[in-house]
Amino acid sequence: MNKIKIYLFFLVLILMMGCNQHLPNYKKLEKLEKINHINDFKWINRVLIVKKQNFLLQQIQINEKKIFERDIIIIVIKDNGAYLKNNILSENFYKSLNKKLKYVDYINQAILIGLDGKVKKTYKGDTDFDEIFSDIDKMPMRINEMKNNY
Repeated sequence: MNKIKIYLFFLVLILMMGCNQHLPNYKKLEKLEKINHINDFKWINRVLIVKKQNFLLQQIQINEKKIFERDIIIIVIKDNGAYLKNNILSENFYKSLNKKLKYVDYINQAILIGLDGKVKKTYKGDTDFDEIFSDIDKMPMRINEMKNNY
């Protein structure tokens, strides 16, 4: 009987560990019980805002590990709403996002917001994750993260 309990314990433990690996930046997000403002991500995650039907959306799964390493959360804008992992975020969040991006040209297909909450770069439709990763890897905080193996 004890062997069965031990076996079940390890089976559950392995399943839990496996599930968490497939949720990018889950550990950092669990601190945010409710996301109501773009600044809720400040000092926690870099935010990549992507418009729907974008080439970048097709590349997410391929680049999942690199996205995770850089603490990037991807928010998709579509149908007058903001979505995180296919879940619509609150109207207050969408309003705060629009306020932050008030002076950003909406012709751009992707917008990168740094850990400090400031818009770092905008991207046209022909960009890919390699360009975004390169831009992030040049930022002082990211250089420090890589140096300290964060």
